[in-house]
Amino acid sequence: MKKGRKILLCSLLLFLMLSNTGYANKKDEGSIESEEPMTTEELYKSMGYTKAEKAVQKYENKFDTNINFPKVMPFQAKLQFGKIEDNRLTLEFIGESKKQLFKIHVEPSNSTKQLTNKKLKDGTEVFIKHVGPNPNKPSISWLHLKRDNQKYGLGLNYYKKDVRQDKLIKAAESLQ
Repeated sequence: MKKGRKILLCSLLLFLMLSNTGYANKKDEGSIESEEPMTTEELYKSMGYTKAEKAVQKYENKFDTNINFPKVMPFQAKLQFGKIEDNRLTLEFIGESKKQLFKIHVEPSNSTKQLTNKKLKDGTEVFIKHVGPNPNKPSISWLHLKRDNQKYGLGLNYYKKDVRQDKLIKAAESLQ
């Protein structure tokens, strides 16, 4: 009887020592589970993002086009990521505070019609909308426009609504 308990106890200890505890080792790249919190870079990589420049180059090659970038950014970007999904290029720029997020979506434009509610200085018609979980206090602003057969969506959070809108308009007017 004692011999049976010893074998059972040894087997249980061996099983526990060799079993996966649910934590990833440092070399388990792409795993969401980890003993340590993920860095921002690791998080974006796990979501399929790469360096912004690499994603832009891939998109430009795929669609034989050149992407226009704002010369005026809403803030100094500390981190830049990009990815392509369903023929849409998504670029994300993160500022000094991780709460500062500026997004650019670019995709081929198939239509000639576009909703508009504002004009830029150069006459380009744009559509600006403010969204968020609370309709009375939107937390994200988007500016949409069409340029060179591409649809652009510029999104910004963090700032007050009127400041977000001004920063998006300045970024859109500087697209080159």
